[in-house]
Amino acid sequence: MKKTLSLMLAVLLILGMLSGCTKKEEASGGGETSQKTETSGQAETTEPGGPESWKTVNDIQALEGLYINERKHFENTFVYAFTYEDVIYRAILELTDEQSDVLWNLDIFDEDYDKQELEVIGSLPITQLDNMSDRIPSQKELDAWKGKTGEEMLDAGWSIAGWNLLEKQFFMDHEYFEYMVTMDGDLKLNDDDDIDGEEAFKPLTVKKIEFSHMNNATWDIEPQEEEWIEDEGGEMMMGGWMNEDLFYSMPVYELDPASFEPLTNVTETLMGVDYEPLALLGRQVVAGMNYAYLCKATVVAPNAEPYLVVVFVYEALDGSCEVLNIVPIDVGAGSQEGDISVLAFDPAAAEPTTGSWQVVAINMQAREAGVKLSEKESLQLLQVEIPFTECQTVMEYGHLPMYCLAWQVVSGTNYCFLAVEGENTFVLDYVYVSLDFETELLSVRLFDYPELVYVGQE
Repeated sequence: MKKTLSLMLAVLLILGMLSGCTKKEEASGGGETSQKTETSGQAETTEPGGPESWKTVNDIQALEGLYINERKHFENTFVYAFTYEDVIYRAILELTDEQSDVLWNLDIFDEDYDKQELEVIGSLPITQLDNMSDRIPSQKELDAWKGKTGEEMLDAGWSIAGWNLLEKQFFMDHEYFEYMVTMDGDLKLNDDDDIDGEEAFKPLTVKKIEFSHMNNATWDIEPQEEEWIEDEGGEMMMGGWMNEDLFYSMPVYELDPASFEPLTNVTETLMGVDYEPLALLGRQVVAGMNYAYLCKATVVAPNAEPYLVVVFVYEALDGSCEVLNIVPIDVGAGSQEGDISVLAFDPAAAEPTTGSWQVVAINMQAREAGVKLSEKESLQLLQVEIPFTECQTVMEYGHLPMYCLAWQVVSGTNYCFLAVEGENTFVLDYVYVSLDFETELLSVRLFDYPELVYVGQE
């Protein structure tokens, strides 16, 4: 009996101790919960906020891991597209006439351009913030295109930005975004056994389609028409350089012969050097018109090697023309490390690593322009298309190639491409192809030709 009673007391004592521990733990636990809640609340007020807290571009600029996709401005609108935590956003700001004028007058080639632009727009209130990732079609919606023809895609408003014909891959733009589309079917050859990218695309059927990146944040925003301002005398005031549309800058194939008359009028009088136009880079309204032409120049002499120049021509109001400047371009300088923005040097000063750069000037838009190429020209074009389209980094940038300007034989081959970034900003892309056909983007250099007008002149 005593044993039984002792056992019962022991059990009650243990239960009482356990109950006390439980109460203490509950109390302690409640304290911890309260403490954690207070800490969490404090963190919510100190950590960077979400989209609802972004009131200005300065707020966005302070975010860690920010990637800026696109910046554009129209008359009274500024569009700032960016990616944060894998979500694409678009901020829209309203500009006053004065702020817009300040932005237009900034020098885009100034090394402090980004800072100067931010000083204008940084504190302006964001009037509209869009989650652009919500506008990316779902994979199910994209898969609905499977089996449809390329012609159906083109009719629906899709456009071709580039292609890799070996893999039957096409880079397609639609509204705000670019997509990688893999096609199925036989490539259609023309009578010269050549391939026209768009015509080849039409009868093919969609095999696979994937989202790539945003490339046109302003697709649904109509820019206001720009007007040239007349001064008090009724003449056009001096304006900035206007880049030419790519598909009207193909002088080798004379898509727009009238654009090159100012150049031919003056180069015919220059003795000792032949100038072959490659691209009309831009025009500038003055009291008349300035033109900038990229040319392949060759000294009239046996076995002379061609080199690249930018020829600036002034056309007066009476139609007379004169050369403002001829600037040699050293493509080799851009492949080296360092911040080189103006590639204007004496070609003889280049220091090649292994072999000299050979100017080839292969038009990479020839097929797009509907030009019939010889077998040799087709092979040359294919030879330079592959390094460009296989370089994934270049394709992610969305650069559109105009010319392969030169190549250099090293342990493998270096290529220099003249390409367009965004709305006709010219860049030089340097791509290396190893002996086992691996590609690498060596560097990208801004080709700021307006800065060359008076280089070397007093």
